[in-house]
Amino acid sequence: MSVDTVNQALTKVRIRLALNDAAFSRCARIKMLEIMGVLRYWLMKDNVPDFNIVVNNYMRNEPDCMDIILDELFQELGCKTREDLDAALALTV
Repeated sequence: MSVDTVNQALTKVRIRLALNDAAFSRCARIKMLEIMGVLRYWLMKDNVPDFNIVVNNYMRNEPDCMDIILDELFQELGCKTREDLDAALALTV
């Protein structure tokens, strides 16, 4: 799985969550969109190590938002765990 594939999946998740007005409060949706923007930034730079650091930091500081984002991302990519995503991205480094 390439960084581009993960970035495309994250973009699809971002669009899906942005259009889903009923599922989240306005503040929660804005927070998730901001987080996904930062994640996309590091993927677009092809910087997988820093992407993983950012994911870990957000998991620590914004666990509820990241649970939703990662669940949606895993569903889009067909991954089951964070380790699956890490292993796939590690192949591109």
